[in-house]
Amino acid sequence: MTTTIPQEVKADTVLRVLRGQTRARAAAHTLGVPEACVESWIRCYVHAGSRQLSGSRAVSPGPERALAQEQQLRSALDEALEDLAVLNDVLRLTARAQKPE
Repeated sequence: MTTTIPQEVKADTVLRVLRGQTRARAAAHTLGVPEACVESWIRCYVHAGSRQLSGSRAVSPGPERALAQEQQLRSALDEALEDLAVLNDVLRLTARAQKPE
């Protein structure tokens, strides 16, 4: 049986992943969907946002260009998530160090 995920849940999930509040794999597990579904939602969200910002209503880029863009976005997102994880660790360590004993 296929579960239909409401649009609001998909959007919230995408935003939480993009903000670094969760990982795609964890979100997918929570929702009971394959990780590829969450990644697809992210791609759609980013692609639609990019089109909207450019004011373009043009046809989607060719497959090679789309794949290259997707890889660039994934790479940038991975880097941002890694940076966020490091910053969170630093904040936690700083908070512990400042905690009165």
